[in-house]
Amino acid sequence: MTILRKELKLIYGNKVFILMKVFFSLVYCAVGFLTKVLYEELGSDPGIVFYFIFVYPLSLTLLMLNLYPIAQEITEQVNGGIENILATGYSLKKLLMAKSLALFLPIYTPAALMLLIIIGWSKYYLAGFLSLILLLPLLIGSIAVNYISGILLTPNPGLLRSKISFSAVLVIFVLTYGPVLSYQVFGYSLDRAVSIVIAILLSLLAVFQAYRKINKISIEEIIMGAVYS
Repeated sequence: MTILRKELKLIYGNKVFILMKVFFSLVYCAVGFLTKVLYEELGSDPGIVFYFIFVYPLSLTLLMLNLYPIAQEITEQVNGGIENILATGYSLKKLLMAKSLALFLPIYTPAALMLLIIIGWSKYYLAGFLSLILLLPLLIGSIAVNYISGILLTPNPGLLRSKISFSAVLVIFVLTYGPVLSYQVFGYSLDRAVSIVIAILLSLLAVFQAYRKINKISIEEIIMGAVYS
């Protein structure tokens, strides 16, 4: 808990990040209300609700993750520096989990607000809370672990963030316009079962990758990355 408190204090001490957190919280809430408008315009199709409950939060997660280290101070705090890592006295895995949880919390909160709004007007309580309490935390938590471990292990964090940015833009585009094109071409939205399966598969894939990163990361690898950076 000491490591986590320190990470959160550093992150929330950045005014740029606080403003960004508030802005994205408002954006996510707006998406939650706009989903109702889309739902009504498409004939109250439940597939729309399930898509925004299970699948679309990934696009918003990637969007915020992409912009998260926008301030140099935040980037330095996430990376920490090899000297800081070696001087903590804590195990590397414990340090990784603390940094990942510090990243998880500000990303999960706005997405959770969006889901709560959708659950409120749609009344899909079982599906909504399944995503809110289980699938979304698994997905965002695993993405946070993968992101932090990637930053610590790569000799070129800037290049890694560029790759993440490109992938995020591509995924956001597909998740945003894919269902619209599907409805225009085929006349129906994504089936409810398909949305649930996609969410489960994405969560399992992210968890598997995070598990591999946790077992792979070591001080030796971080030192090698620092030496060749």
